[in-house]
Amino acid sequence: MDTGTRWTAVAFLVGFCAAYSMWGGTETPIVAQKHSTKDTPEQPDLLGTKDPHAVPPQTPGAQSALKCKPFAVEFGEVPLGERRTATVQITNTSGAAITVLEIHPSCGCVHGRLEKTKIEPGQSAPMEVGFHADQGKRVGNLTLTLATDEAGHPRVVVPIMGKTRQEFTIEPALLRFGKLQKNEVKTVSAAFVRVDGKPFQIERVQTQNKDVEFEWEPIPGVSGYTLKATAKGARAGQFTEAAAIFTDHPTQKVISLPLVLDVAPEIVCTPSDVRADQLSDKSVAPFETVVKRQTAGRLEIESIKDSADIPMTFSAERINEASVRLKLQLKGAYPQRIPFGQFLIKTNCDAEPVPLPYRVIMPVPGKAKPATAPETKK
Repeated sequence: MDTGTRWTAVAFLVGFCAAYSMWGGTETPIVAQKHSTKDTPEQPDLLGTKDPHAVPPQTPGAQSALKCKPFAVEFGEVPLGERRTATVQITNTSGAAITVLEIHPSCGCVHGRLEKTKIEPGQSAPMEVGFHADQGKRVGNLTLTLATDEAGHPRVVVPIMGKTRQEFTIEPALLRFGKLQKNEVKTVSAAFVRVDGKPFQIERVQTQNKDVEFEWEPIPGVSGYTLKATAKGARAGQFTEAAAIFTDHPTQKVISLPLVLDVAPEIVCTPSDVRADQLSDKSVAPFETVVKRQTAGRLEIESIKDSADIPMTFSAERINEASVRLKLQLKGAYPQRIPFGQFLIKTNCDAEPVPLPYRVIMPVPGKAKPATAPETKK
């Protein structure tokens, strides 16, 4: 991997990494963490699940007997990339033991760790609270929310104040190109300014998306540049990436700039999502849709597969030069899984497969439709 590609990857991680871990039993630490950097590996998912519905919701009016000291944590302004930690004592003021089930951070830049999850009456447990100064974190009001096993599953909110000291500002902090048609060209701009007003140079701007190019020009009277990003809608799909801005700043040499690009495919499906009934033998009736090419030329269906690799077949009936009617058939009994998925349709029009969402309509018990669905030929 060359140096430029490696720095681009680092910038992407700094700008986008968001992974959090939570949960634990009475003998396992609970960790709430949504950020990771090259120096801070992502914490494991301690209970093997990240299901947000695993902890029951709070009953309106429920109050916890847990008290926090201090009530809030103030980290102040922290230099970009640095970490600060503090300790909050969690005290059980009730007459029964209380177990903390979950710690949920409001942002990927904060985390909490509680070694002792079951707190006996009158006892306290220390909780580590951390703040990582991520790029773009200007708003300083954050929280850690604890869920308990008390009646009504009340929440305990720990306010956290922390801000990242920025060497540079980027406005807007996220470049959105909006919805582009195939082969459409669009340019968006951002102001990239050094906070202390000292002169600096942009050495280059690099992105892994070959369909996006950057140029820049100085902003008169300001230590900054207008960045102009031009996207060419050559490939269909949604792309969320980060550009790496290389500067001659003595300490902050690379700054990430997130960008979102959504390019419409050259084909359209009608309907745009398909549904079919599960039959009495657990198989699924055929799905049907019409695929149409939006530009001049002949439409050819090259391949179709299920995104979860469920075996399937399909047939294509030509309507005209630019349109075909598809009949898609999942083979055999539908597996024990969620009742929806995607077909990936590869054509001669788009470089990448176009997703076609589908849903299997599960029968009401005792009212399954007879298994009369014929298999289609590919």
